[in-house]
Amino acid sequence: MDEAMPEYARARSYGWCDPLVLQSASSAAQLDAAGITVLNEYYTDTAAVAALLTSLGAGALPIIERTFSQNGHLHAEFRKTLYRAVAALPSDAAMDLLVKRLHEPHVFEPAAEAAARFPQRTLRTVLARAGRTSGDARFRLIALASLVPEADRAFLDEAGRAALDALLAENGRAPEADLADVPALLATPPWTVKRAKAKSVVIEGLEAPEGTAILWAPGEREEWAGLKEYWDDEDADEPGPDAHDWQIEQYLVFGDPAKAEKYLDKWIAKDYYGYEYSVLRVLARYGDRTAERAVAAARRDATFQRLPGPILGLDAARLAAERFDRLKSARPSAAKWFARHGLAAVPYLVPDALGADKKLRRYAETALLHLAMRFGAAETAAASERFGPEAAQAIAALLDGDPLEPRGVKLPKPGAWASPATLPQVLLKDGRALPAESVRHLLTVLALATPEYPYPGLDVVADACDRASLARFGRAVFQLWLSIGAPPRTPGP
Repeated sequence: MDEAMPEYARARSYGWCDPLVLQSASSAAQLDAAGITVLNEYYTDTAAVAALLTSLGAGALPIIERTFSQNGHLHAEFRKTLYRAVAALPSDAAMDLLVKRLHEPHVFEPAAEAAARFPQRTLRTVLARAGRTSGDARFRLIALASLVPEADRAFLDEAGRAALDALLAENGRAPEADLADVPALLATPPWTVKRAKAKSVVIEGLEAPEGTAILWAPGEREEWAGLKEYWDDEDADEPGPDAHDWQIEQYLVFGDPAKAEKYLDKWIAKDYYGYEYSVLRVLARYGDRTAERAVAAARRDATFQRLPGPILGLDAARLAAERFDRLKSARPSAAKWFARHGLAAVPYLVPDALGADKKLRRYAETALLHLAMRFGAAETAAASERFGPEAAQAIAALLDGDPLEPRGVKLPKPGAWASPATLPQVLLKDGRALPAESVRHLLTVLALATPEYPYPGLDVVADACDRASLARFGRAVFQLWLSIGAPPRTPGP
């Protein structure tokens, strides 16, 4: 390596092969000889960083620090990787780098990891930096110090202990309540308790109502019939025998309906769909005959979110149920469909909810649980009585249970970035604060509650906690989420 690195430096271009060197080098001098003074974010993956730490240990810190200091933007994910690498280094300089950057996004989480690994080093660094730290960074400094357990503070001398106590006293935090005094939802929420899985009831031979209906809202059909884009040919000629599918659709959309309707069967048979608005125009123009094909178009393209809309039938219910259960991007439109048709959707869901097909069963169960939350469990179960007492009893059993147990949704897991230590306290009505474990459950409650899933646990929290402290907490979570780049699939606003 010592002989090869100068040659690599002469041939090096853009750092394409730098990961190979990083995984082979055994000293910082070899990297210098190779011309690698900073890490290239486009070609340096996690494996290369891990190899660098393994080979150089604390000696990897200078190149990582230079990478942070270089001009230009570093992608958030690359920064996270480097900060976590620094958190693994057993050196005072590495800890100091994290502590002095606590005000920056993505730093507190790896700093907390370092505090768990090196608690005494963390306290020494925090106390050394305390006199030079102010503002939000000081708040985070205090939060970091508070993560070090009492047992790991014993090494401090009298002066150091007094300095730490004074620092921790600055946070002005209220005393924490005992778990016994916290609402059960925030002490032992349903998702932390193991329950026996109910045995699935399968009833063969149940059939959903036949036929499909279009239930237009006032003005909706007229609105859809007038949809168009600037590129549309509103003077479309009647298609010839060799016409393309899009030409047939354009004539159906903009041609004389009396002449165009004869092409409707061809459009249906061809199974061709252009844009959502053109399908909506066809549906508005020709009505019931096109309903099944309109639903099929929406099934093929999840961006068709105004459908199934006014359409009520088995295919429409199955599409809405699948989207609500499986597709996060289409969930709002599915929720609107259930809100629109309400309990009238139940007869189309019950056969699948009690059927043998596992996927259809899951989608239907999720939809029925959603309807029960919106319209009441008893009312939803009553809408299934047309299928007989056995089916009605099975649906009632499905919908029965703890209303605070999240059902029909995936349980969100708060990101480590939302550390209770970095957030304002949430106070109970008696002035005591929620303990850290309860704050984590609160984050789950907030993440569960969405416009499509009105989780009743939100009301429990609002009744038990001080509203002003809840508002401060919510704003802080939102700001923290923004500061780390508003990552998806993580509890945010």
